[in-house]
Parts: sequence; structure tokens; C-alpha cells
Amino acid sequence: MNKADLTIIGGGPAGVAAACEAAKFGVRSVIVEETDRIGGKVLHHIGIQSVDVEANNTAKRLQTDFEKFSGKISVLRNMRVWNVDSNGVVSLSHSRNLKFSKEKNEDFEDKACLFSDTVIIAKGALER
Repeated sequence: MNKADLTIIGGGPAGVAAACEAAKFGVRSVIVEETDRIGGKVLHHIGIQSVDVEANNTAKRLQTDFEKFSGKISVLRNMRVWNVDSNGVVSLSHSRNLKFSKEKNEDFEDKACLFSDTVIIAKGALER
């Protein structure tokens, strides 16, 4: 079983910000993201004029922090968390077809579960 100091469920702006803040204090974290990219909609709207200036500045700052601390942050893409037990075991499955993608998740050999001292749930929101 793989070990993480901090597991963050959700790779949107809140999840990325949590990982960056943890990295500032030397905490190694793992972001588990259901899609193939992190940052949610915020990071994918950088430079678009229709997005307000404050959101654009926040996105740029978040991107800069993530790049700065990327050595302390691992990302498991296309993965879903289906259980977190009271012992810190985080159970994962591939979000597309329940097979594990080694080319996307290079930091962990066994993708079935990992043990984490702390878990943050930062699932974000869905537009309606």
C-alpha cells in the first residue's frame, strides 16, 4: 500500500490551493482527480477577457504556486475515490473503465488504495 501525508480528493482550485499550502510546510500531498486535468474551470480560463480580473489573477497565482511546489505534489488523474475508512485507507478506481492507467499516474505502482494521514475533500461544484 502506498503512503501519503495528505490526500486531497478533487483537483479543482480548492484542491490545488490546499496542496500548495501544504507544500509550503513541507507536506507531501496526493491530489486525486476524476478527470484528466487539474485546476477545474478556473485554471482553464486564464487570459480569457470575459472572465473577471480578480478570477484571472487568482488563477495565475494558483498556477504559479502549483508549478513552484510540484515536486511535493503528486497527481492521480482519471481516478475516483470510492471509500475512505477510519484508518486512513483511501480506496481508488479508474474513473473511465475501472482499469488503472500507469502512464497517467506514475508515482504509485498499486493504484487500488493508498494510506493517508489526513484527507481533504475538495470536490468543487457542478454548473447547472
